[in-house]
Amino acid sequence: MLKNVEWGEFKLYDLFESSNGNFDIQKEHINGKGDYVVTAGLSENGILGRTDVVAKIFDKNTITIDMFGNVFYRGYEFKCDDNIHILTNSNFTKNISL
Repeated sequence: MLKNVEWGEFKLYDLFESSNGNFDIQKEHINGKGDYVVTAGLSENGILGRTDVVAKIFDKNTITIDMFGNVFYRGYEFKCDDNIHILTNSNFTKNISL
């Protein structure tokens, strides 16, 4: 299956645009309204809950990396802590991201 593949080295910044959350969203901000909140950790794939607190909203079809190195595909819009890295690429689809 991979007989005709040319392997090479790539830098992450050659493949992705990277950004971070812009607000330190805390548990007390979670109110069940608004967008999903991504935070660090494995529990619930890093989903803390939903909030309507004002914070940057990230597009779906992204990959998040938390401060512990946990990586998840996000197929939905979300907000996140400022310690989450978001990787985007305009060619992302769910299958490519996974």
